[in-house]
Amino acid sequence: LKKKKKTLNYLLVTFTSSPIQAMPATYNASKISAILSLCGFIMGMDVTSLAVFLDKPYFNDYFHHPGPLLQGALSGAHPLGGITGCLVYSLLCDKFGRVGLFRLGSLFWLMGSIIAVGSINTAMVIASRWIKGTNVGILSILLTAYCSEVISPQRKGRTLGFVQFACSFGILSMFCMCILLNHYWQEELTFRLAWALETLPCLFFVFGS
Repeated sequence: LKKKKKTLNYLLVTFTSSPIQAMPATYNASKISAILSLCGFIMGMDVTSLAVFLDKPYFNDYFHHPGPLLQGALSGAHPLGGITGCLVYSLLCDKFGRVGLFRLGSLFWLMGSIIAVGSINTAMVIASRWIKGTNVGILSILLTAYCSEVISPQRKGRTLGFVQFACSFGILSMFCMCILLNHYWQEELTFRLAWALETLPCLFFVFGS
């Protein structure tokens, strides 16, 4: 058990500290703002990714018609994850640093998305939304802190405005995409495809950060 713990810790530290060679490091304020805005877009994506499907017959048939309490758990797992992310932020930031924490948060998001795509019961959906919510909670603090450190005072307001716009645009984009998918495919594939597409911006963020 100790060996497994050490191996997992080593993998986490390696992933969060070693540079990803897909793109060179950038110190350009505009590029950093674009990367942070992409992060804001990711934060907004999961807000509406469940709401569109929650009352659909094919969704309820697949998950055996969850009752009001279970539907509340499905919806509430995301904000609960956000609270968790805020609580563990300081511990993780001290261990992995700000850039490392961006990558760790991306890992959380990818894990949550994979669990969501492979969901066979409501417990897996709740777990996936909690994991992704944890990433959102971490990023909600990390984005502001990182921006205040690396962006000049003259550009801070503009950058944070872009980040918030990207977050709102992520909410709207995911809602429209879910509506579109639901219009053409009213089956199990619909929500799985929508949740799978959530991984794409995260992958772009990982290789661009």
